[in-house]
Amino acid sequence: MPNALDLITLHKTAAYVQSRPTPLFLGDALFPSEKVVGLQVQWVMGYNDVPVLLKPSALGSRAFTRDRIGAKEIKMDLPFFREQMLLDERVRQQLQRLDADLEDPYVTETIMRVFDDVNTLRVGAKAQVERMRMQLLSSGTISVTGANKDGRDVAITYDYDQSGIWKKKNVRTLTGTQKWDNHETSTPITDILDTVRVASTEGVTLRRAIISPKTFQKMAASEQVKALFIVVGTSIVVPHSDAEVIDAVQAKTGVRFTVYSDMYRDEDGKYHAYYPDDVVSFFPDGTLGTTTYGTTPEEADLIATQNTTVSVVDTGVAITQTREYGPPLVIKTIVSQLVLPRFPMMSSLYLLKV
Repeated sequence: MPNALDLITLHKTAAYVQSRPTPLFLGDALFPSEKVVGLQVQWVMGYNDVPVLLKPSALGSRAFTRDRIGAKEIKMDLPFFREQMLLDERVRQQLQRLDADLEDPYVTETIMRVFDDVNTLRVGAKAQVERMRMQLLSSGTISVTGANKDGRDVAITYDYDQSGIWKKKNVRTLTGTQKWDNHETSTPITDILDTVRVASTEGVTLRRAIISPKTFQKMAASEQVKALFIVVGTSIVVPHSDAEVIDAVQAKTGVRFTVYSDMYRDEDGKYHAYYPDDVVSFFPDGTLGTTTYGTTPEEADLIATQNTTVSVVDTGVAITQTREYGPPLVIKTIVSQLVLPRFPMMSSLYLLKV
């Protein structure tokens, strides 16, 4: 019969890890996963997908050479993430006290939940990826802070709009009485329609939007949105739910809103929303890019031995478990990933800062 330690250290194969529940994120569908070899990600970004007319030419003349209009090759180094959790002798002693109670399903489930280091770190890896994707969709940049070889924190910023062209063309900032804090004077429906119109002149059809709960409530409280629920011939506003607001705004603008409220905890235990307040991201239907994983050192160099197991899950997350018999005996669980979103559809993303 397995003991408490066996429950959390045995059978950590890829199949076992994949069977453990992890959250599904909004960014998973927008940026599906892919794997590349190496430490870089690259893509070609164009400013729109509208076809350019073929030039007329005289018979017998040489063909005109067309430039790659608006196309730009982007290359970025994949950031590396790695963290470990330890089961030392003190924790092992605590687990041994629970061996006699393993037939109790509550005890077993508690052990798996508290001491399942593999899944704890794996979920953290996925959360880091979602944080990056939502940073990108809400600002056009990604900021990563981590310790360097000397243990000092270093901030790295990935700017997906180094030329500044995207911000100039695709980002609008409201000011004064236009801001959505002003329920009497703000005009969210007009702002949305203006954004849709601007995008359409570039050949982009905006169908979806992401918004935080707080910003959504500002929009819903505006007089212009409440007017969608006024009884004809009266000033009576029909009571309405958030879902009905989403439906009504879509019917008026053609844009379907997703209110994104998921949160994560940072290294200091503080809670943060993946998607920030006071900004709305608009984009077309379909995928926007990929979540691109590279090959981690653990995946490239380590092989399974009697005391070490190596698994790769979620396309590119490497999980390594090692028993070091010491003394002291320590069981290490290490999770690592090289990952960055690839965003060839960035020219189809429009931001409204409200």
